[in-house]
Amino acid sequence: SHRDRRGTPQPFRDLTTRPSRDDAFLSSVAVLGGYGRLGRRVVEGLLDQTGAAVTLAGRRAAAVAEAVSDLERANRLVGATGYATDGLFLDRQLRGHDAVILCEPLTQETAGSLGRSLIETGGNVVIPGHGDGASLLLDRRDEIAASGGSALLDAGADPGLPGLVAAWLADAESAAEIEVTARYRTPDLGVGGLADLLDTAAAETRIYVDGAWRRPSPFAIRPMSVPVLGRSLCLPMELPELHGVAARPSVKRRRLWHGGINVWIDILTLMWKSGGRTLLSRQKALSLLGAAARQTRRPHGLALRATGKSSLGTARIDLFHPDIYRATAAMSIEAARALPEAGVHYLHRALGAPWHPHALRRRVFTVTLRRT
Repeated sequence: SHRDRRGTPQPFRDLTTRPSRDDAFLSSVAVLGGYGRLGRRVVEGLLDQTGAAVTLAGRRAAAVAEAVSDLERANRLVGATGYATDGLFLDRQLRGHDAVILCEPLTQETAGSLGRSLIETGGNVVIPGHGDGASLLLDRRDEIAASGGSALLDAGADPGLPGLVAAWLADAESAAEIEVTARYRTPDLGVGGLADLLDTAAAETRIYVDGAWRRPSPFAIRPMSVPVLGRSLCLPMELPELHGVAARPSVKRRRLWHGGINVWIDILTLMWKSGGRTLLSRQKALSLLGAAARQTRRPHGLALRATGKSSLGTARIDLFHPDIYRATAAMSIEAARALPEAGVHYLHRALGAPWHPHALRRRVFTVTLRRT
């Protein structure tokens, strides 16, 4: 247990604590995009950390077969070939598994097919990343809920962790002002990660100040520091995962800053944000980002620093994981174990609050919490 700011003993809440869902529920999982960088980590995590039977699915039969051969253990892994945009294929995966984890970009085409299949089957899907298709699922949340289906958005380490930590600061620390700085560095960004960079750069950015959403200055760039990865120029960013935090009556200010992977990616994403979409095709931009990512030097990993200020003082959380893909895999597996009631939700809605950040330590996160 730990003590709250008033000295009252409080139990730690483990991330997997949810009375109605546990590994007995999670008997079978399909991983779409299972042979990619993230997909392989998710499959490995499921085989190592759960007793679930796992289906590794993807578009290319040869890549599926190779990945299954590399990862198979205890006769719990099989392969399947199909497209995340194919409604019949999605129907089979959703009906045949307790949960589906989508490790492919959430494009509008994929989201359209997924929404129809969730309504048809009442299945459950976990989506570690975010993409421009999220709004289509949110638009159909009532139909998905009525079918008994559930979709969990932003269920990975980035952007899921900033939302979780901000929710904890708001709920457990009664923070009125919350500021989160996040950064990750990796030289091997997959297609999903590259797409996330472009989609986030293109999205409208707003900050929450004194009960209102406002656009930050176009020159709102700050050098900020995070654990292990150090200082970086950071831009204010907006993630739907954090909207629920701003909706709390006690929260007066909430801001998320995101640092760069390296200077070349910073330049490319700034160009894309500032109108580069008229000069470059999406495919060309993704190709340039991939080449830039390969120039990223050590240290690698995911780092986050969050502060919450209240009338009682300040709480600061520092968090680090050495591998962004393994961190995201760990979070998406926890999300699959803790699926919420029917509907479309963001990560902190599934895992609940208050939970304690130290629960992440058993997933190889380094976490420190300081109060002043």
